[in-house]
Amino acid sequence: MSANRLLIIDDEVSLAKVVAKGGKLSGYETAYTDDHEEFLRLLTKWEPSVVVVDLQMPNKDGIELLRIMAENRCTAKIIVCSGIDTRTLETARRLGNELGLNMAGVLAKPVRLAELNEVLNGLSVGDFQPDPSSLRQAILNNDLYLLYQPKVSLKTGRVIAVEALVRWKTPYGQVISPEVFIPMAEEQGVMDEVTDWVLQNAIGQLGRWKTDGMETSVAVNISAANLHNLKLPDKIGDLCMQADVSPERVTIELTETASMGDPAKMMDVLARFRIKRFSLSIDDFGTGYSSLTQLQRLPFSEIKIDKSFVLGMDKTEESAIIAKTVVDMGHNLGLLVCAEGVENETVLTMLRDFGCDFVQGFYFSAPVAADKIPDFVRAIDGIEDGNLDNWKQDAVA
Repeated sequence: MSANRLLIIDDEVSLAKVVAKGGKLSGYETAYTDDHEEFLRLLTKWEPSVVVVDLQMPNKDGIELLRIMAENRCTAKIIVCSGIDTRTLETARRLGNELGLNMAGVLAKPVRLAELNEVLNGLSVGDFQPDPSSLRQAILNNDLYLLYQPKVSLKTGRVIAVEALVRWKTPYGQVISPEVFIPMAEEQGVMDEVTDWVLQNAIGQLGRWKTDGMETSVAVNISAANLHNLKLPDKIGDLCMQADVSPERVTIELTETASMGDPAKMMDVLARFRIKRFSLSIDDFGTGYSSLTQLQRLPFSEIKIDKSFVLGMDKTEESAIIAKTVVDMGHNLGLLVCAEGVENETVLTMLRDFGCDFVQGFYFSAPVAADKIPDFVRAIDGIEDGNLDNWKQDAVA
Protein backbone atom coordinates (compact mmCIF):
# COMPACT_ATOMS: atom_id res chain seq x y z
CA MET A 1 0.00 0.00 0.00
CA SER A 2 1.39 3.39 -1.02
CA ALA A 3 1.34 6.30 1.40
CA ASN A 4 -1.05 9.26 1.12
CA ARG A 5 -3.26 8.15 -1.75
CA LEU A 6 -6.96 9.04 -1.53
CA LEU A 7 -9.60 7.14 -3.53
CA ILE A 8 -13.18 8.42 -3.64
CA ILE A 9 -16.32 6.75 -4.96
CA ASP A 10 -19.44 8.93 -5.15
CA ASP A 11 -22.25 9.19 -7.67
CA GLU A 12 -22.16 12.99 -7.22
CA VAL A 13 -19.08 13.78 -9.27
CA SER A 14 -19.11 17.43 -8.19
CA LEU A 15 -18.86 16.38 -4.54
CA ALA A 16 -16.15 13.83 -5.35
CA LYS A 17 -14.15 16.68 -6.91
CA VAL A 18 -14.53 18.75 -3.71
CA VAL A 19 -13.27 15.83 -1.60
CA ALA A 20 -10.39 15.30 -4.04
CA LYS A 21 -9.52 19.00 -3.77
CA GLY A 22 -9.44 18.67 0.00
CA GLY A 23 -7.21 15.63 -0.36
CA LYS A 24 -4.73 17.51 -2.53
CA LEU A 25 -4.63 20.35 0.01
CA SER A 26 -3.70 17.73 2.62
CA GLY A 27 -0.89 16.32 0.47
CA TYR A 28 -2.63 13.31 -1.07
CA GLU A 29 -2.52 11.91 -4.56
CA THR A 30 -6.21 11.60 -5.44
CA ALA A 31 -8.48 9.62 -7.72
CA TYR A 32 -12.27 9.52 -7.90
CA THR A 33 -14.96 7.65 -9.78
CA ASP A 34 -18.70 7.07 -9.81
CA ASP A 35 -18.36 3.52 -11.18
CA HIS A 36 -18.01 0.59 -8.79
CA GLU A 37 -16.02 -1.56 -11.24
CA GLU A 38 -13.49 1.23 -11.78
CA PHE A 39 -13.39 1.75 -8.02
CA LEU A 40 -12.55 -1.90 -7.36
CA ARG A 41 -9.91 -1.85 -10.08
CA LEU A 42 -8.23 1.21 -8.56
CA LEU A 43 -8.51 -0.31 -5.10
CA THR A 44 -6.39 -3.26 -6.27
CA LYS A 45 -4.01 -1.61 -8.73
CA TRP A 46 -3.53 1.84 -7.22
CA GLU A 47 -3.39 0.77 -3.55
CA PRO A 48 -4.88 3.86 -1.83
CA SER A 49 -4.10 4.58 1.81
CA VAL A 50 -7.48 6.24 2.46
CA VAL A 51 -10.84 5.49 0.83
CA VAL A 52 -14.00 7.62 0.97
CA VAL A 53 -17.14 5.59 0.19
CA ASP A 54 -20.56 7.10 -0.52
CA LEU A 55 -23.24 4.82 0.91
CA GLN A 56 -25.96 5.73 -1.59
CA MET A 57 -24.64 4.43 -4.90
CA PRO A 58 -26.97 3.40 -7.76
CA ASN A 59 -25.58 -0.05 -8.66
CA LYS A 60 -23.61 -1.37 -5.71
CA ASP A 61 -24.29 0.63 -2.56
CA GLY A 62 -21.67 1.47 0.03
CA ILE A 63 -22.55 -1.46 2.31
CA GLU A 64 -21.96 -3.89 -0.55
CA LEU A 65 -18.65 -2.19 -1.28
CA LEU A 66 -17.59 -2.52 2.36
CA ARG A 67 -18.36 -6.23 2.18
CA ILE A 68 -16.31 -6.62 -1.02
CA MET A 69 -13.39 -4.66 0.48
CA ALA A 70 -13.46 -6.95 3.53
CA GLU A 71 -13.46 -10.04 1.31
CA ASN A 72 -10.42 -8.63 -0.51
CA ARG A 73 -8.64 -7.86 2.80
CA CYS A 74 -8.45 -4.13 2.10
CA THR A 75 -6.04 -2.43 4.54
CA ALA A 76 -6.81 1.20 3.61
CA LYS A 77 -8.36 3.54 6.15
CA ILE A 78 -12.04 3.91 5.22
CA ILE A 79 -14.35 6.91 5.65
CA VAL A 80 -18.06 6.43 4.93
CA CYS A 81 -19.84 9.48 3.55
CA SER A 82 -23.49 10.20 2.78
CA GLY A 83 -26.39 12.62 3.06
CA ILE A 84 -28.35 9.83 4.73
CA ASP A 85 -29.17 10.07 8.44
CA THR A 86 -26.27 9.97 10.88
CA ARG A 87 -27.60 6.85 12.58
CA THR A 88 -27.21 4.86 9.36
CA LEU A 89 -23.74 6.33 8.81
CA GLU A 90 -22.69 5.15 12.27
CA THR A 91 -24.20 1.72 11.64
CA ALA A 92 -22.15 1.44 8.44
CA ARG A 93 -19.01 2.40 10.34
CA ARG A 94 -19.66 -0.22 13.00
CA LEU A 95 -20.37 -2.83 10.33
CA GLY A 96 -17.01 -2.07 8.72
CA ASN A 97 -15.30 -2.60 12.06
CA GLU A 98 -17.11 -5.91 12.51
CA LEU A 99 -15.93 -6.97 9.05
CA GLY A 100 -12.33 -6.27 10.08
CA LEU A 101 -11.90 -3.10 8.03
CA ASN A 102 -9.91 -0.08 9.22
CA MET A 103 -12.80 2.38 9.66
CA ALA A 104 -11.44 5.91 10.09
CA GLY A 105 -14.71 7.81 10.54
CA VAL A 106 -17.83 9.23 8.94
CA LEU A 107 -18.56 12.41 6.97
CA ALA A 108 -22.07 13.80 6.63
CA LYS A 109 -23.02 15.65 3.46
CA PRO A 110 -22.67 18.48 2.67
CA VAL A 111 -18.98 17.92 3.41
CA ARG A 112 -17.15 20.83 5.04
CA LEU A 113 -13.61 21.31 3.73
CA ALA A 114 -12.27 22.31 7.16
CA GLU A 115 -13.62 19.12 8.75
CA LEU A 116 -12.46 16.97 5.82
CA ASN A 117 -8.94 18.42 5.93
CA GLU A 118 -8.66 17.81 9.66
CA VAL A 119 -9.66 14.16 9.17
CA LEU A 120 -7.31 13.64 6.23
CA ASN A 121 -4.40 15.40 7.95
CA GLY A 122 -4.85 13.06 10.89
CA LEU A 123 -4.69 10.00 8.64
CA SER A 124 -1.75 11.23 6.59
CA VAL A 125 1.14 9.56 8.40
CA GLY A 126 3.09 8.58 5.31
CA ASP A 127 5.87 6.11 6.04
CA PHE A 128 6.04 7.27 9.65
CA GLN A 129 4.59 4.70 12.04
CA PRO A 130 3.87 6.05 15.54
CA ASP A 131 5.33 3.98 18.37
CA PRO A 132 5.98 4.61 22.09
CA SER A 133 9.56 5.71 21.52
CA SER A 134 8.69 8.28 18.83
CA LEU A 135 5.78 9.59 20.92
CA ARG A 136 7.98 10.06 23.99
CA GLN A 137 10.52 11.88 21.83
CA ALA A 138 7.74 14.08 20.42
CA ILE A 139 6.76 15.05 23.97
CA LEU A 140 10.37 15.97 24.81
CA ASN A 141 10.71 17.94 21.55
CA ASN A 142 7.34 19.71 21.95
CA ASP A 143 6.15 18.21 18.66
CA LEU A 144 2.71 17.92 20.21
CA TYR A 145 0.53 21.01 20.04
CA LEU A 146 -2.94 22.07 21.13
CA LEU A 147 -5.89 23.45 19.22
CA TYR A 148 -8.87 24.94 21.02
CA GLN A 149 -12.57 24.73 20.12
CA PRO A 150 -14.88 27.33 21.68
CA LYS A 151 -17.82 26.24 23.82
CA VAL A 152 -20.73 28.68 23.58
CA SER A 153 -23.54 29.28 26.08
CA LEU A 154 -27.01 29.10 24.53
CA LYS A 155 -28.36 31.35 27.27
CA THR A 156 -25.94 34.24 26.80
CA GLY A 157 -24.47 33.61 23.34
CA ARG A 158 -21.00 34.06 24.80
CA VAL A 159 -17.90 31.85 24.89
CA ILE A 160 -17.77 30.26 28.33
CA ALA A 161 -14.91 27.80 27.73
CA VAL A 162 -12.65 26.16 25.16
CA GLU A 163 -11.80 22.49 24.75
CA ALA A 164 -8.10 21.66 24.35
CA LEU A 165 -7.47 19.13 21.58
CA VAL A 166 -4.03 17.59 21.10
CA ARG A 167 -2.31 17.02 17.75
CA TRP A 168 1.11 15.60 16.85
CA LYS A 169 3.26 17.09 14.09
CA THR A 170 6.03 14.72 13.07
CA PRO A 171 9.53 15.78 11.94
CA TYR A 172 8.32 14.96 8.40
CA GLY A 173 5.57 17.58 8.58
CA GLN A 174 2.64 15.16 8.92
CA VAL A 175 -0.06 15.95 11.46
CA ILE A 176 -1.23 12.84 13.31
CA SER A 177 -4.73 12.79 14.72
CA PRO A 178 -5.32 11.72 18.34
CA GLU A 179 -7.55 8.96 16.94
CA VAL A 180 -4.32 7.43 15.63
CA PHE A 181 -1.88 7.89 18.51
CA ILE A 182 -4.03 7.98 21.66
CA PRO A 183 -5.10 4.30 21.43
CA MET A 184 -1.43 3.36 20.95
CA ALA A 185 -0.46 5.52 23.95
CA GLU A 186 -3.11 3.82 26.10
CA GLU A 187 -2.07 0.33 25.05
CA GLN A 188 1.68 0.95 25.33
CA GLY A 189 1.75 2.82 28.66
CA VAL A 190 2.55 6.32 27.36
CA MET A 191 -0.77 7.91 28.28
CA ASP A 192 0.44 9.49 31.51
CA GLU A 193 3.18 11.40 29.68
CA VAL A 194 0.74 12.60 27.01
CA THR A 195 -1.82 13.74 29.59
CA ASP A 196 0.83 15.50 31.68
CA TRP A 197 1.97 17.44 28.61
CA VAL A 198 -1.59 18.39 27.64
CA LEU A 199 -2.54 19.48 31.17
CA GLN A 200 0.59 21.56 31.65
CA ASN A 201 0.17 23.37 28.33
CA ALA A 202 -3.61 23.83 28.47
CA ILE A 203 -3.63 25.17 32.03
CA GLY A 204 -0.55 27.29 31.29
CA GLN A 205 -2.40 28.81 28.31
CA LEU A 206 -5.41 29.49 30.52
CA GLY A 207 -3.12 31.47 32.81
CA ARG A 208 -1.67 33.45 29.89
CA TRP A 209 -5.16 34.37 28.67
CA LYS A 210 -5.99 35.55 32.19
CA THR A 211 -2.85 37.71 32.27
CA ASP A 212 -3.90 39.22 28.93
CA GLY A 213 -7.31 40.10 30.37
CA MET A 214 -9.42 37.27 28.92
CA GLU A 215 -11.23 35.18 31.53
CA THR A 216 -12.39 31.83 30.22
CA SER A 217 -12.32 28.15 31.18
CA VAL A 218 -10.66 25.13 29.59
CA ALA A 219 -11.78 21.53 29.17
CA VAL A 220 -9.11 18.81 28.98
CA ASN A 221 -9.66 15.17 28.01
CA ILE A 222 -8.15 12.46 30.16
CA SER A 223 -8.09 8.73 29.63
CA ALA A 224 -9.30 6.03 31.98
CA ALA A 225 -5.68 4.86 31.75
CA ASN A 226 -4.70 7.97 33.75
CA LEU A 227 -7.00 7.17 36.65
CA HIS A 228 -4.64 4.63 38.20
CA ASN A 229 -2.70 7.63 39.55
CA LEU A 230 -4.25 8.61 42.88
CA LYS A 231 -2.11 11.78 42.94
CA LEU A 232 -3.55 13.13 39.66
CA PRO A 233 -5.99 15.58 41.36
CA ASP A 234 -3.10 17.02 43.40
CA LYS A 235 -0.91 17.30 40.28
CA ILE A 236 -3.58 19.25 38.37
CA GLY A 237 -4.27 21.38 41.43
CA ASP A 238 -0.57 22.32 41.56
CA LEU A 239 -0.64 23.26 37.86
CA CYS A 240 -3.59 25.57 38.52
CA MET A 241 -1.74 27.20 41.41
CA GLN A 242 1.35 27.74 39.27
CA ALA A 243 -0.73 29.32 36.48
CA ASP A 244 -2.78 31.39 38.97
CA VAL A 245 -6.11 30.00 37.76
CA SER A 246 -8.99 28.63 39.81
CA PRO A 247 -9.75 24.89 39.59
CA GLU A 248 -13.33 25.97 38.85
CA ARG A 249 -11.98 27.16 35.48
CA VAL A 250 -10.90 23.63 34.52
CA THR A 251 -13.20 20.84 33.32
CA ILE A 252 -11.91 17.26 33.20
CA GLU A 253 -13.55 15.28 30.39
CA LEU A 254 -13.67 11.49 30.57
CA THR A 255 -14.92 9.57 27.57
CA GLU A 256 -17.99 7.48 28.29
CA THR A 257 -16.61 4.58 26.27
CA ALA A 258 -13.53 4.39 28.48
CA SER A 259 -13.00 1.09 30.24
CA MET A 260 -13.83 1.24 33.93
CA GLY A 261 -10.50 -0.43 34.80
CA ASP A 262 -10.31 -0.36 38.60
CA PRO A 263 -13.71 1.10 39.69
CA ALA A 264 -12.50 1.93 43.21
CA LYS A 265 -9.52 3.97 41.95
CA MET A 266 -11.71 5.69 39.36
CA MET A 267 -14.22 6.74 42.03
CA ASP A 268 -11.37 7.84 44.32
CA VAL A 269 -9.73 10.08 41.71
CA LEU A 270 -12.94 11.53 40.28
CA ALA A 271 -14.42 12.27 43.70
CA ARG A 272 -11.23 14.16 44.65
CA PHE A 273 -11.48 16.19 41.44
CA ARG A 274 -14.91 17.39 42.53
CA ILE A 275 -13.75 18.04 46.10
CA LYS A 276 -11.00 20.26 44.67
CA ARG A 277 -13.72 22.15 42.69
CA PHE A 278 -12.83 20.88 39.21
CA SER A 279 -15.80 20.32 36.90
CA LEU A 280 -16.20 16.77 35.60
CA SER A 281 -17.77 15.97 32.24
CA ILE A 282 -18.79 12.64 30.74
CA ASP A 283 -17.80 12.85 27.06
CA ASP A 284 -19.40 11.10 24.04
CA PHE A 285 -22.53 10.41 26.09
CA GLY A 286 -24.83 7.81 24.55
CA THR A 287 -22.18 5.81 22.69
CA GLY A 288 -21.11 3.45 25.47
CA TYR A 289 -22.77 0.61 27.29
CA SER A 290 -22.76 1.87 30.88
CA SER A 291 -24.15 5.40 30.58
CA LEU A 292 -26.68 5.28 33.40
CA THR A 293 -24.37 3.23 35.61
CA GLN A 294 -21.59 5.81 35.27
CA LEU A 295 -24.00 8.69 35.95
CA GLN A 296 -25.20 6.95 39.09
CA ARG A 297 -21.78 5.97 40.46
CA LEU A 298 -19.55 8.87 39.49
CA PRO A 299 -19.74 12.59 40.42
CA PHE A 300 -20.13 14.16 36.98
CA SER A 301 -21.25 17.78 36.71
CA GLU A 302 -21.83 17.81 32.93
CA ILE A 303 -22.94 15.54 30.09
CA LYS A 304 -21.68 16.02 26.52
CA ILE A 305 -24.07 14.65 23.91
CA ASP A 306 -22.08 12.73 21.30
CA LYS A 307 -21.95 14.42 17.90
CA SER A 308 -23.28 11.30 16.15
CA PHE A 309 -26.72 12.24 17.54
CA VAL A 310 -26.37 16.00 17.13
CA LEU A 311 -25.29 15.84 13.47
CA GLY A 312 -28.48 13.98 12.55
CA MET A 313 -30.98 15.99 14.58
CA ASP A 314 -32.31 17.95 11.63
CA LYS A 315 -32.61 14.84 9.47
CA THR A 316 -34.02 12.11 11.70
CA GLU A 317 -36.61 12.27 14.44
CA GLU A 318 -34.80 9.54 16.39
CA SER A 319 -31.63 11.63 16.78
CA ALA A 320 -33.64 14.64 17.92
CA ILE A 321 -35.55 12.53 20.45
CA ILE A 322 -32.31 11.10 21.86
CA ALA A 323 -30.74 14.57 22.16
CA LYS A 324 -33.83 16.00 23.91
CA THR A 325 -33.99 12.99 26.23
CA VAL A 326 -30.35 13.46 27.25
CA VAL A 327 -30.95 17.18 27.90
CA ASP A 328 -34.04 16.46 30.04
CA MET A 329 -32.34 13.62 31.91
CA GLY A 330 -29.24 15.68 32.57
CA HIS A 331 -31.22 18.58 33.96
CA ASN A 332 -33.35 16.27 36.10
CA LEU A 333 -30.10 14.94 37.59
CA GLY A 334 -28.81 18.45 38.23
CA LEU A 335 -26.20 18.31 35.44
CA LEU A 336 -25.28 20.81 32.74
CA VAL A 337 -25.57 19.57 29.14
CA CYS A 338 -23.30 20.37 26.17
CA ALA A 339 -23.92 19.29 22.57
CA GLU A 340 -20.96 18.60 20.26
CA GLY A 341 -21.08 18.66 16.46
CA VAL A 342 -23.37 21.66 15.86
CA GLU A 343 -22.98 22.51 12.17
CA ASN A 344 -26.03 24.54 11.16
CA GLU A 345 -28.59 26.99 12.48
CA THR A 346 -31.45 24.49 12.39
CA VAL A 347 -29.71 22.17 14.86
CA LEU A 348 -28.69 25.17 16.98
CA THR A 349 -32.34 26.32 17.19
CA MET A 350 -33.52 22.82 18.10
CA LEU A 351 -30.97 22.54 20.91
CA ARG A 352 -31.94 25.97 22.22
CA ASP A 353 -35.60 24.89 22.23
CA PHE A 354 -34.64 21.69 24.11
CA GLY A 355 -32.98 23.80 26.80
CA CYS A 356 -29.41 22.62 26.12
CA ASP A 357 -26.88 24.70 28.03
CA PHE A 358 -23.77 24.76 25.81
CA VAL A 359 -22.78 23.92 22.23
CA GLN A 360 -19.61 23.27 20.23
CA GLY A 361 -19.13 22.69 16.53
CA PHE A 362 -18.15 23.94 13.11
CA TYR A 363 -21.17 26.28 12.98
CA PHE A 364 -19.21 28.48 15.37
CA SER A 365 -15.60 27.40 14.91
CA ALA A 366 -13.28 24.59 13.96
CA PRO A 367 -10.52 23.89 16.50
CA VAL A 368 -8.03 26.77 16.17
CA ALA A 369 -4.67 27.85 17.59
CA ALA A 370 -4.57 29.60 20.96
CA ASP A 371 -3.78 33.00 19.46
CA LYS A 372 -7.05 32.97 17.49
CA ILE A 373 -9.30 32.44 20.51
CA PRO A 374 -9.30 36.13 21.63
CA ASP A 375 -10.29 37.06 18.05
CA PHE A 376 -13.18 34.61 18.23
CA VAL A 377 -14.36 35.99 21.56
CA ARG A 378 -14.38 39.50 20.08
CA ALA A 379 -16.09 38.28 16.90
CA ILE A 380 -18.92 36.52 18.72
CA ASP A 381 -19.49 39.70 20.76
CA GLY A 382 -20.23 41.36 17.42
CA ILE A 383 -22.24 38.53 15.89
CA GLU A 384 -25.19 40.81 15.11
CA ASP A 385 -22.94 42.78 12.78
CA GLY A 386 -21.92 39.68 10.84
CA ASN A 387 -18.38 39.70 12.20
CA LEU A 388 -18.47 36.01 13.07
CA ASP A 389 -18.84 34.95 9.43
CA ASN A 390 -15.81 37.02 8.52
CA TRP A 391 -13.85 35.51 11.38
CA LYS A 392 -14.77 31.95 10.34
CA GLN A 393 -13.52 32.59 6.83
CA ASP A 394 -10.22 33.93 8.19
CA ALA A 395 -9.82 31.05 10.65
CA VAL A 396 -10.38 28.33 8.08
CA ALA A 397 -8.21 29.95 5.42
